[in-house]
Amino acid sequence: MAETGNATIVVPAIVVAEFYFLSVKSGLRIAIADLLDTLEAAAGIRMSILGRRQMDLLADFPEISEIHDRLIAAESVAFNMPLLTKDAELLASAQIETIW
Repeated sequence: MAETGNATIVVPAIVVAEFYFLSVKSGLRIAIADLLDTLEAAAGIRMSILGRRQMDLLADFPEISEIHDRLIAAESVAFNMPLLTKDAELLASAQIETIW
């Protein structure tokens, strides 16, 4: 749907950072500039910045123990969008709509 312009995928900045660090950890070492260029060139995908809206929501997810996951949940609520995840803790949260 995103490729045809019928939907937008919002990629939180924290997810981009996690992807980069996973690539380094796995030995792939994907350059962050290449990753950002790929996201910017992709139809229907945009990266969001981490801002006040997300920070205001952090305390609303006490059931999510990991700070990065809590930021991702806050992003989903801030944009009123479902979250694409297979993370068990995020799936268990009644506060966010998840897809997997």
